[in-house]
Amino acid sequence: MKVRIFLFIGLLFSNMGLAQVFKENSVGIVFLRCERAHTYELEIVFPIDFVSGISSDALSSENKTSYPGVYNENGIELIDGKGKLGEIKLTNYIFKRWCEKEAGFHYRPTFQGEIAKSDLKRPLQASAYYDITCFALINHRTGKEQCAIDQDKPVIMNGDTDTNGWADVWLWLKEDEFHNCEGDKDSIIILEVNHQSYEMNCCAY
Repeated sequence: MKVRIFLFIGLLFSNMGLAQVFKENSVGIVFLRCERAHTYELEIVFPIDFVSGISSDALSSENKTSYPGVYNENGIELIDGKGKLGEIKLTNYIFKRWCEKEAGFHYRPTFQGEIAKSDLKRPLQASAYYDITCFALINHRTGKEQCAIDQDKPVIMNGDTDTNGWADVWLWLKEDEFHNCEGDKDSIIILEVNHQSYEMNCCAY
């Protein structure tokens, strides 16, 4: 048993070394966990696909609820439909287990921290979907190709990462035919950016 544990630890850290970085224009979502008189408490999550230098096989243990990430030297921009709201500096993150499906356990990089209300251009407001309030952006690079979204998709939130008046990231709903998403909701919440889609709530199937 001890041998198996040491082998797992070796695999974990061999896949989570110094090469682990967020890719350019990594987009995530921001949850409003608590509002105080002068601050917001936030939880910021990104799809694991936006982190390079890591194998998802290294995060497959059912014995842990989280694993440490590496140092993030870049600020995290907060984005809404009008553009940049502000920036929060959070240097450490964890790979937090957020979903269990038939295929196994799923993890995603997660930041937690506070930001002063005075540091934001506009106030935050929790949506009806899991208290999602806005988008997050790491390693912002301008000059990327502008993408649109299909008009028939039921969008619940959009963001303008370049503050140029055009949305380039969206949250939209996809019907869950099995009706077993977390929180008794019947819809899969999809994050779409650059024509790539990522499921952001746990729908076990």
